[in-house]
Amino acid sequence: MSCFYPVVPSVALPGVAFGRVGAGLLAVRAEDLAAGPVRTAGRRGGGRAPARDRRGLLTLAEGALPARHGDQVIVYRPVLAGTLRAYDNGDLALSGRAADHVSLGAAEAELDRRLGPGALDRLIAEAFTQFQATTPPGSDDAAPDDAVRGQETALALTRGVVVRALVLGSWMAGTGWDDVLAALFAPVADVPFTRCSATPGGPAFSRARRGVPGVVVAAVCEAVLVVLRAELLDPHDPQALAAGAFRVAGFDGTLLRLPDTAANRERFGAGTDPAPFPHVRLLIDVDAGTKTPLGYAHGPSSGAKDAGEQTLLEQVATATPAICHPGLLHVGDRNFPGAERLRRLTGAGMNLAVRLRAGITVDVDTWLPDGSALVDLGTDDVLHGWRDVEWDVFADGVHTGETFAVATNITDPAALPALALTAGYRARWGATETPIRETKATLNDSGPGAGPMLRATDPFEVDQEIPALLLGAALLRAVQRSAAAQATPAQRGARAGQPVLARELSTKATVLALTRHLGAATPGLPDEVVAHRLAAIHSALSRRRNTPDRNRTRERRAKSVSEFPHAGPGLTTRKVVYETRICGPITDTLTTAAPTLTLPDVTERDHTQPAMAA
Repeated sequence: MSCFYPVVPSVALPGVAFGRVGAGLLAVRAEDLAAGPVRTAGRRGGGRAPARDRRGLLTLAEGALPARHGDQVIVYRPVLAGTLRAYDNGDLALSGRAADHVSLGAAEAELDRRLGPGALDRLIAEAFTQFQATTPPGSDDAAPDDAVRGQETALALTRGVVVRALVLGSWMAGTGWDDVLAALFAPVADVPFTRCSATPGGPAFSRARRGVPGVVVAAVCEAVLVVLRAELLDPHDPQALAAGAFRVAGFDGTLLRLPDTAANRERFGAGTDPAPFPHVRLLIDVDAGTKTPLGYAHGPSSGAKDAGEQTLLEQVATATPAICHPGLLHVGDRNFPGAERLRRLTGAGMNLAVRLRAGITVDVDTWLPDGSALVDLGTDDVLHGWRDVEWDVFADGVHTGETFAVATNITDPAALPALALTAGYRARWGATETPIRETKATLNDSGPGAGPMLRATDPFEVDQEIPALLLGAALLRAVQRSAAAQATPAQRGARAGQPVLARELSTKATVLALTRHLGAATPGLPDEVVAHRLAAIHSALSRRRNTPDRNRTRERRAKSVSEFPHAGPGLTTRKVVYETRICGPITDTLTTAAPTLTLPDVTERDHTQPAMAA
């Protein structure tokens, strides 16, 4: 038998001082619980029904007294708030349906805190309305109406449930849609409702998701990113990684394996054909300080990697003008140079720092005081007026064997000194490689040589799951920022007394906390109860920290391993002192000061970081 006790939808609980509500746990004397007669709301008014016909919910007996010292009590946890319906036959139920009470817990609470209660449902409704307004009825892109989907499916699997399930599914590796829906509905699974109390299954979800096109999920994701990007533009934010006068972001691409269906293989290709699975190529632009995605694009994997990723980068810049903010510096690896494309990106307002491939002609026009130079890049299609910084890295005084050359359209050394640029490029690992790996780690079979990572069986479903993946990643990072904001600084160690950084917090622990506490912020619960539950989650997360800036290294292994065992006594690591030496002549000693950028993260999935990421 499930237990339920009604709670009021406000923190103004009668006779309870503010601040004493806590998690809202309820202690009731055992003898005061009753499944006895309850006055009904039927036509006969004061009718009563026998207890054996009652279903699911308990009530308090008449004359129940407050619990006192020494009483035997039963402790109840509030599940949700609603209106009770008592039928003539004695059945008790809550008005409404289970679908109206599901939530993504602490992750969705971050959105409600910024946009008000019910923000996600409101964004979904607005996106779907916009989709309908721009899609002719009867076209191939039009979503089926409720009559086609089925009445029961439309009631149990609303568009809000579908979007939440897609996001939750991106956090639950190795599970099917039955398991995802069971987890989503678990907080209210035993509560009887007047309509659609049962938890829907995977087959019903597969039908219902066809009524939520990918453009709707993408619009919801973009609406959330708009809110989060506005908070991540200040280079002086304590959570930011700053290089000179700029906040560092990084962009990079990755491949995600898809189920091997003819539709997926035709639309997305298989990367290096013939491959056992089709792949979708995903490019993400990430804030380095908080690992929050700023923009993304996805497309086919066939063709050259550099051409595919460069095209996606232009799509991101075109679709997301906000990432062209003058205070952001976007760092990229060697796949992204290309004179015409760089002209278009910088013309759109992007501040770029991209590593140059070997063999690119660099003609020096003017040496600058910090050892950098104003240069012309290329031979046939020359890119004029860029700035080039070249440097070597020494580990314990030994050259690492590679010279780095990075070109940027920031030509003022005062705004971006050469040494700050070297540290900004090194942050590319923590800005792109680590966040992308952590995002993929929550997907099914994320290791190399395994099976499909997404559940999508056709391009329609791929276009849903990609924005849902990024939406989930953005909300996860928002939870980490909230946890870091209330965390107590470390009492010892390298960061003793310093504010806790969001990038210190464990991604794995955050995912587990979000999936375990989906009922933490169920709509309708008293505000103070929800606040207490969220504070407890944030407090627990704030203690699950990784150690950044350790300067530890070991021989580099595979870039993506299926499992990384806990470091044992046989694992040899060593502390290394790194020194960056600018290759050009330095005449201004003021620009040789240590950069203001902290070193990249060393996370629980990033122990094999090389001395300098190429």
